[in-house]
Amino acid sequence: MSNEILWPIGRLEELEALLRREDSEGYGEARLRYKKGDEDAETAQAWRHKICDWYYEFIDHYNFDREAVLIALNYFDRYIYEKTKTNRTETLNREMYQLIAMACLFLSIKVHSIAEEKLVEVRNRALSRLVYGHEDPTKVLEMERDILHVLKWKIHQPSMHLLALAFSSVHPLGYECARNNSYVYEAARYQVELAVFVPELIARFKPSHLVFAAMLNAMDKVDPEIMTQKIRDDFNTLMKYPELLLDEEKIVSCAAYMKTVFPVPDITMLDGFRDPNVPAPEPVGIDVNRPFSTSPTNVVEV
Repeated sequence: MSNEILWPIGRLEELEALLRREDSEGYGEARLRYKKGDEDAETAQAWRHKICDWYYEFIDHYNFDREAVLIALNYFDRYIYEKTKTNRTETLNREMYQLIAMACLFLSIKVHSIAEEKLVEVRNRALSRLVYGHEDPTKVLEMERDILHVLKWKIHQPSMHLLALAFSSVHPLGYECARNNSYVYEAARYQVELAVFVPELIARFKPSHLVFAAMLNAMDKVDPEIMTQKIRDDFNTLMKYPELLLDEEKIVSCAAYMKTVFPVPDITMLDGFRDPNVPAPEPVGIDVNRPFSTSPTNVVEV
Protein backbone atom coordinates (compact mmCIF):
# COMPACT_ATOMS: atom_id res chain seq x y z
CA MET A 1 0.00 0.00 0.00
CA SER A 2 1.03 3.56 -0.61
CA ASN A 3 2.79 5.20 2.30
CA GLU A 4 0.94 8.42 1.47
CA ILE A 5 -2.39 6.98 2.62
CA LEU A 6 -2.96 7.59 6.31
CA TRP A 7 -5.24 4.70 7.19
CA PRO A 8 -6.92 4.84 10.63
CA ILE A 9 -4.98 1.99 12.23
CA GLY A 10 -7.59 0.89 14.76
CA ARG A 11 -10.35 0.75 12.17
CA LEU A 12 -8.15 -1.01 9.64
CA GLU A 13 -7.28 -3.64 12.24
CA GLU A 14 -10.99 -4.07 13.00
CA LEU A 15 -11.71 -4.57 9.31
CA GLU A 16 -8.87 -7.08 9.06
CA ALA A 17 -10.28 -9.04 12.02
CA LEU A 18 -13.77 -9.10 10.46
CA LEU A 19 -12.48 -10.39 7.14
CA ARG A 20 -10.35 -13.06 8.80
CA ARG A 21 -13.39 -14.22 10.76
CA GLU A 22 -15.37 -14.36 7.52
CA ASP A 23 -12.81 -16.79 6.11
CA SER A 24 -12.73 -18.98 9.21
CA GLU A 25 -15.04 -20.95 11.46
CA GLY A 26 -17.20 -22.23 8.61
CA TYR A 27 -19.00 -18.95 7.98
CA GLY A 28 -18.41 -19.11 4.24
CA GLU A 29 -19.43 -22.73 3.65
CA ALA A 30 -23.06 -21.92 2.90
CA ARG A 31 -22.00 -20.45 -0.44
CA LEU A 32 -21.25 -23.94 -1.72
CA ARG A 33 -24.90 -24.89 -1.39
CA TYR A 34 -26.03 -23.04 -4.51
CA LYS A 35 -24.86 -24.91 -7.60
CA LYS A 36 -26.73 -25.20 -10.91
CA GLY A 37 -27.91 -28.68 -11.74
CA ASP A 38 -28.34 -29.72 -8.12
CA GLU A 39 -32.06 -30.52 -7.77
CA ASP A 40 -32.07 -30.15 -3.99
CA ALA A 41 -30.21 -26.87 -4.27
CA GLU A 42 -32.68 -25.55 -6.84
CA THR A 43 -35.56 -26.43 -4.52
CA ALA A 44 -33.78 -24.61 -1.70
CA GLN A 45 -33.32 -21.58 -3.96
CA ALA A 46 -37.04 -21.42 -4.75
CA TRP A 47 -37.95 -21.52 -1.09
CA ARG A 48 -35.16 -19.15 -0.17
CA HIS A 49 -36.58 -16.41 -2.38
CA LYS A 50 -39.97 -16.71 -0.68
CA ILE A 51 -38.31 -16.71 2.72
CA CYS A 52 -36.29 -13.58 1.87
CA ASP A 53 -39.51 -11.82 0.94
CA TRP A 54 -41.28 -12.86 4.12
CA TYR A 55 -38.27 -12.01 6.35
CA TYR A 56 -38.15 -8.42 5.09
CA GLU A 57 -41.91 -8.07 5.45
CA PHE A 58 -41.80 -9.28 9.05
CA ILE A 59 -38.75 -7.24 10.08
CA ASP A 60 -40.08 -4.05 8.48
CA HIS A 61 -43.45 -4.54 10.18
CA TYR A 62 -41.75 -4.47 13.60
CA ASN A 63 -39.23 -1.80 12.61
CA PHE A 64 -36.14 -3.90 13.32
CA ASP A 65 -32.86 -3.27 11.52
CA ARG A 66 -32.76 -5.27 8.30
CA GLU A 67 -29.42 -6.66 9.40
CA ALA A 68 -31.47 -9.29 11.25
CA VAL A 69 -32.61 -10.61 7.86
CA LEU A 70 -29.07 -10.99 6.52
CA ILE A 71 -28.02 -12.83 9.67
CA ALA A 72 -31.07 -15.12 9.65
CA LEU A 73 -30.41 -15.98 6.00
CA ASN A 74 -26.81 -16.81 6.87
CA TYR A 75 -28.09 -19.25 9.50
CA PHE A 76 -30.61 -20.68 7.02
CA ASP A 77 -28.05 -21.17 4.23
CA ARG A 78 -25.45 -22.74 6.49
CA TYR A 79 -27.94 -25.05 8.20
CA ILE A 80 -29.41 -26.29 4.90
CA TYR A 81 -25.91 -26.85 3.54
CA GLU A 82 -24.73 -28.77 6.60
CA LYS A 83 -27.85 -30.95 6.79
CA THR A 84 -27.73 -31.95 3.14
CA LYS A 85 -23.95 -32.34 3.16
CA THR A 86 -24.04 -34.93 5.92
CA ASN A 87 -27.22 -36.66 4.79
CA ARG A 88 -27.93 -36.48 1.05
CA THR A 89 -31.04 -38.67 1.47
CA GLU A 90 -32.72 -36.22 3.84
CA THR A 91 -35.73 -34.54 2.27
CA LEU A 92 -36.73 -31.03 3.27
CA ASN A 93 -40.38 -30.42 2.49
CA ARG A 94 -42.53 -27.30 2.69
CA GLU A 95 -43.16 -27.68 6.42
CA MET A 96 -39.46 -28.18 7.17
CA TYR A 97 -38.42 -25.10 5.22
CA GLN A 98 -41.06 -23.13 7.11
CA LEU A 99 -39.85 -24.42 10.46
CA ILE A 100 -36.16 -23.81 9.68
CA ALA A 101 -36.91 -20.31 8.42
CA MET A 102 -38.95 -19.44 11.52
CA ALA A 103 -36.27 -20.76 13.88
CA CYS A 104 -33.47 -18.90 12.06
CA LEU A 105 -35.32 -15.59 12.26
CA PHE A 106 -36.31 -16.32 15.86
CA LEU A 107 -32.65 -16.84 16.74
CA SER A 108 -31.44 -13.81 14.78
CA ILE A 109 -33.91 -11.47 16.50
CA LYS A 110 -33.07 -12.80 19.95
CA VAL A 111 -29.32 -12.55 19.49
CA HIS A 112 -28.85 -9.56 17.23
CA SER A 113 -31.87 -7.26 17.37
CA ILE A 114 -31.23 -3.83 18.87
CA ALA A 115 -31.55 -3.95 22.66
CA GLU A 116 -32.69 -0.37 23.10
CA GLU A 117 -35.32 0.01 25.80
CA LYS A 118 -37.98 1.19 23.36
CA LEU A 119 -37.60 -2.01 21.29
CA VAL A 120 -37.60 -4.55 24.12
CA GLU A 121 -41.38 -4.82 24.25
CA VAL A 122 -41.65 -4.83 20.47
CA ARG A 123 -39.08 -7.61 20.26
CA ASN A 124 -41.04 -9.77 22.69
CA ARG A 125 -44.26 -9.19 20.73
CA ALA A 126 -42.48 -10.03 17.47
CA LEU A 127 -41.10 -13.28 18.86
CA SER A 128 -44.53 -14.21 20.18
CA ARG A 129 -46.12 -13.42 16.82
CA LEU A 130 -43.49 -15.46 15.04
CA VAL A 131 -44.57 -18.70 16.71
CA TYR A 132 -48.26 -17.77 17.04
CA GLY A 133 -50.49 -20.19 15.17
CA HIS A 134 -47.80 -22.84 14.85
CA GLU A 135 -49.33 -26.19 15.69
CA ASP A 136 -46.54 -26.96 18.14
CA PRO A 137 -44.38 -23.97 19.21
CA THR A 138 -41.99 -26.32 20.99
CA LYS A 139 -40.89 -27.54 17.57
CA VAL A 140 -39.53 -24.05 16.86
CA LEU A 141 -37.45 -24.21 20.03
CA GLU A 142 -36.27 -27.72 19.19
CA MET A 143 -35.27 -26.56 15.71
CA GLU A 144 -33.46 -23.58 17.24
CA ARG A 145 -31.42 -25.95 19.40
CA ASP A 146 -30.64 -28.12 16.37
CA ILE A 147 -29.52 -25.06 14.39
CA LEU A 148 -27.17 -24.06 17.21
CA HIS A 149 -25.81 -27.62 17.35
CA VAL A 150 -25.33 -27.95 13.57
CA LEU A 151 -23.72 -24.50 13.33
CA LYS A 152 -21.58 -25.31 16.38
CA TRP A 153 -22.81 -22.14 18.07
CA LYS A 154 -21.04 -20.00 15.47
CA ILE A 155 -23.75 -17.38 15.25
CA HIS A 156 -21.76 -14.14 15.34
CA GLN A 157 -20.56 -13.97 11.75
CA PRO A 158 -19.74 -10.50 10.37
CA SER A 159 -22.90 -9.39 8.61
CA MET A 160 -22.83 -7.51 5.33
CA HIS A 161 -24.17 -4.42 7.09
CA LEU A 162 -21.30 -4.58 9.56
CA LEU A 163 -18.80 -5.04 6.75
CA ALA A 164 -20.28 -2.03 4.91
CA LEU A 165 -19.88 0.07 8.04
CA ALA A 166 -16.29 -1.11 8.47
CA PHE A 167 -15.38 -0.33 4.86
CA SER A 168 -17.02 3.08 4.99
CA SER A 169 -15.17 3.92 8.21
CA VAL A 170 -11.86 3.76 6.33
CA HIS A 171 -13.12 5.26 3.07
CA PRO A 172 -11.03 8.34 2.11
CA LEU A 173 -14.26 10.04 1.00
CA GLY A 174 -15.17 10.43 4.66
CA TYR A 175 -12.43 13.04 5.09
CA GLU A 176 -13.73 15.07 2.15
CA CYS A 177 -17.53 14.82 2.35
CA ALA A 178 -19.24 12.98 5.19
CA ARG A 179 -22.65 13.23 3.53
CA ASN A 180 -21.52 11.46 0.36
CA ASN A 181 -19.62 8.88 2.37
CA SER A 182 -22.84 8.17 4.27
CA TYR A 183 -24.62 7.82 0.94
CA VAL A 184 -22.07 5.24 -0.27
CA TYR A 185 -22.62 3.26 2.92
CA GLU A 186 -26.43 3.41 2.68
CA ALA A 187 -26.41 2.59 -1.05
CA ALA A 188 -24.17 -0.41 -0.35
CA ARG A 189 -26.62 -1.62 2.31
CA TYR A 190 -29.48 -1.19 -0.14
CA GLN A 191 -27.72 -3.33 -2.74
CA VAL A 192 -26.70 -6.18 -0.43
CA GLU A 193 -30.25 -6.34 0.92
CA LEU A 194 -31.33 -7.11 -2.64
CA ALA A 195 -28.34 -9.37 -3.34
CA VAL A 196 -29.63 -12.02 -0.94
CA PHE A 197 -32.50 -12.63 -3.38
CA VAL A 198 -30.00 -13.77 -6.03
CA PRO A 199 -28.60 -17.23 -5.13
CA GLU A 200 -25.88 -17.06 -7.77
CA LEU A 201 -24.41 -13.96 -6.13
CA ILE A 202 -24.35 -15.76 -2.79
CA ALA A 203 -22.80 -18.81 -4.44
CA ARG A 204 -20.05 -17.00 -6.32
CA PHE A 205 -18.95 -14.26 -3.95
CA LYS A 206 -18.08 -13.85 -0.31
CA PRO A 207 -20.06 -11.27 1.70
CA SER A 208 -17.04 -8.96 1.80
CA HIS A 209 -16.78 -9.09 -1.99
CA LEU A 210 -20.48 -8.30 -2.34
CA VAL A 211 -20.16 -5.34 0.03
CA PHE A 212 -17.01 -3.94 -1.57
CA ALA A 213 -18.54 -4.32 -5.03
CA ALA A 214 -21.71 -2.56 -3.87
CA MET A 215 -19.59 0.32 -2.59
CA LEU A 216 -17.76 0.59 -5.91
CA ASN A 217 -21.09 0.77 -7.74
CA ALA A 218 -22.37 3.41 -5.32
CA MET A 219 -19.20 5.46 -5.81
CA ASP A 220 -20.08 5.74 -9.50
CA LYS A 221 -23.18 7.72 -8.49
CA VAL A 222 -21.24 10.39 -6.60
CA ASP A 223 -20.36 13.65 -8.31
CA PRO A 224 -16.87 13.14 -9.86
CA GLU A 225 -15.81 16.52 -8.54
CA ILE A 226 -16.27 15.07 -5.06
CA MET A 227 -15.38 11.44 -5.78
CA THR A 228 -12.03 12.27 -7.37
CA GLN A 229 -9.84 9.70 -9.06
CA LYS A 230 -7.38 9.96 -6.17
CA ILE A 231 -10.09 9.06 -3.66
CA ARG A 232 -11.09 6.10 -5.84
CA ASP A 233 -7.50 4.93 -6.20
CA ASP A 234 -6.85 5.27 -2.48
CA PHE A 235 -9.94 3.23 -1.60
CA ASN A 236 -9.12 0.61 -4.22
CA THR A 237 -5.71 0.01 -2.64
CA LEU A 238 -7.59 -1.90 0.07
CA MET A 239 -8.02 -4.68 -2.49
CA LYS A 240 -4.22 -4.95 -2.72
CA TYR A 241 -3.68 -5.05 1.03
CA PRO A 242 -2.75 -8.73 1.65
CA GLU A 243 -3.95 -8.82 5.26
CA LEU A 244 -7.52 -8.06 4.13
CA LEU A 245 -7.75 -11.18 1.96
CA LEU A 246 -9.70 -9.38 -0.78
CA ASP A 247 -9.73 -10.67 -4.36
CA GLU A 248 -9.71 -7.72 -6.77
CA GLU A 249 -10.69 -9.77 -9.82
CA LYS A 250 -13.72 -11.26 -8.05
CA ILE A 251 -14.80 -7.90 -6.66
CA VAL A 252 -14.72 -6.27 -10.10
CA SER A 253 -16.64 -9.22 -11.54
CA CYS A 254 -19.15 -9.02 -8.70
CA ALA A 255 -19.70 -5.28 -9.22
CA ALA A 256 -20.43 -5.84 -12.91
CA TYR A 257 -22.81 -8.70 -12.15
CA MET A 258 -24.71 -6.70 -9.52
CA LYS A 259 -25.31 -3.88 -11.98
CA THR A 260 -27.10 -6.31 -14.30
CA VAL A 261 -29.61 -7.56 -11.73
CA PHE A 262 -30.68 -4.46 -9.80
CA PRO A 263 -30.18 -0.69 -9.97
CA VAL A 264 -27.88 1.36 -7.79
CA PRO A 265 -30.04 3.95 -6.01
CA ASP A 266 -29.41 7.63 -6.62
CA ILE A 267 -28.70 9.72 -3.56
CA THR A 268 -32.21 11.22 -3.78
CA MET A 269 -33.81 7.76 -3.43
CA LEU A 270 -32.53 6.98 0.06
CA ASP A 271 -34.01 8.03 3.39
CA GLY A 272 -32.08 10.89 4.92
CA PHE A 273 -30.91 12.15 1.53
CA ARG A 274 -34.23 12.49 -0.30
CA ASP A 275 -36.11 15.73 -0.86
CA PRO A 276 -39.06 15.51 1.60
CA ASN A 277 -41.37 16.85 -1.12
CA VAL A 278 -40.61 13.90 -3.42
CA PRO A 279 -42.48 10.60 -2.71
CA ALA A 280 -40.28 7.67 -1.73
CA PRO A 281 -39.86 4.95 -4.36
CA GLU A 282 -41.13 1.49 -3.53
CA PRO A 283 -38.37 -1.02 -2.65
CA VAL A 284 -37.27 -3.39 -5.38
CA GLY A 285 -38.24 -7.02 -4.99
CA ILE A 286 -40.76 -6.57 -2.16
CA ASP A 287 -44.52 -6.68 -2.68
CA VAL A 288 -45.57 -3.93 -0.27
CA ASN A 289 -49.28 -4.39 -1.10
CA ARG A 290 -49.49 -8.00 0.04
CA PRO A 291 -51.30 -8.46 3.40
CA PHE A 292 -48.96 -9.03 6.32
CA SER A 293 -48.49 -12.68 7.29
CA THR A 294 -46.67 -14.60 9.97
CA SER A 295 -45.71 -17.52 7.76
CA PRO A 296 -43.04 -17.83 5.07
CA THR A 297 -45.36 -20.20 3.20
CA ASN A 298 -48.06 -17.54 2.84
CA VAL A 299 -46.42 -15.81 -0.09
CA VAL A 300 -47.12 -15.34 -3.77
CA GLU A 301 -46.07 -18.41 -5.73
CA VAL A 302 -43.22 -17.83 -8.16
